[in-house]
Amino acid sequence: MLFIWFSFGPDSLGLRASIASARRFASSPGDAFVVAEEEGNPIVPTIRAELAGQGVLFLRRPPARNLNGSRAAVVSIADTMLVAMNQTRQETVWKIDSDTLVFSRAWRHLLELCLCDLVGGDHVMRPGAAALGMAYMIRRVALLNARALLLERADFSAIAWPEDVAITSSALEAGARVNLRPAGEWIAWSYSAEATPEKYGSFDVVSFGNRALIPGPPDMVDQDRRRIAGEAMADCLAWRLARARPA
Repeated sequence: MLFIWFSFGPDSLGLRASIASARRFASSPGDAFVVAEEEGNPIVPTIRAELAGQGVLFLRRPPARNLNGSRAAVVSIADTMLVAMNQTRQETVWKIDSDTLVFSRAWRHLLELCLCDLVGGDHVMRPGAAALGMAYMIRRVALLNARALLLERADFSAIAWPEDVAITSSALEAGARVNLRPAGEWIAWSYSAEATPEKYGSFDVVSFGNRALIPGPPDMVDQDRRRIAGEAMADCLAWRLARARPA
């Protein structure tokens, strides 16, 4: 299994916590860990060195966060995953957002035991559904088929799909065997006064991406919001680690 994160400097704290959660709660011997970092805005050097010392590989990729809905950007994301799979000799990739913690191996069992090509979560179970972008698994063949279909789609510009919808729904349309688990095991950190690790730490997936809800002045910059999110992620991970059985 290849674990991959698309990240950049301001997400460094969250990235470190996200990788630690995946390594402790979802990985197996032989797995590979790759960070595709944005050119011109790399991971904080101390955190980058720490992760590299743990065996995490780093790839550079062009800035594309503001072009997430363009065909070129989505295909670039798929290509980066394929390059990382080739370099690490892995046939399945688990793409995880830098603001997301994963605390379960259950999806791996779905992928391996149910012979699925794509495993993720969705808000509702429906035909044609797409996986939520903060965490989904996809096999190489399904990713290649999705990429080919994306290049053929005449309606892509009108839809302006984000990466997660574009890739996973295209994989489904191309015939991938899909298991989209109900969203009940997922939760988004609320940043409210009641937000505590005890309240959120028992879920399989915890997203900290709703940073607009972080209390603060109206002019709080995004970098500060991402730092606060990273600190909350570290607290939640520490709570879960303290209660986990030995690996």
